[in-house]
Amino acid sequence: MTIEFKISEVIPAVPSEIYDAWLSTEGHSQMTGSVAHASKEIGFEFDAWDGYISGTNVELEPDRRIVQSWRTSEFGNDHIDSQIEITLE
Repeated sequence: MTIEFKISEVIPAVPSEIYDAWLSTEGHSQMTGSVAHASKEIGFEFDAWDGYISGTNVELEPDRRIVQSWRTSEFGNDHIDSQIEITLE
C-alpha cells in the first residue's frame, strides 16, 4: 500500500542553509537535537535519532532538492523503505 502526502512550509532560511544542514552530520544533529550521520554523497547511508532512522541519499541537486529512502528500527523486514523528497525554493 502506498500513502502519498505533501507538506509545504516556509522556513526563514535560504535554500543553501537548509540543504547544508540536512546533509551534514553536525547540522542535522543540531536540527534534531540527537546524533546523526549525514553526507552530500549520493548512495551515502545516513542515520538519525541515535540510529532510530536509517536510509540512503537517492538524488541530490545542490541547494534545490534532496531525495532519500529511509526506515525506522521499527520497520519489519517485510516493510519497504519510505521516501522523502525535499524541494527548496
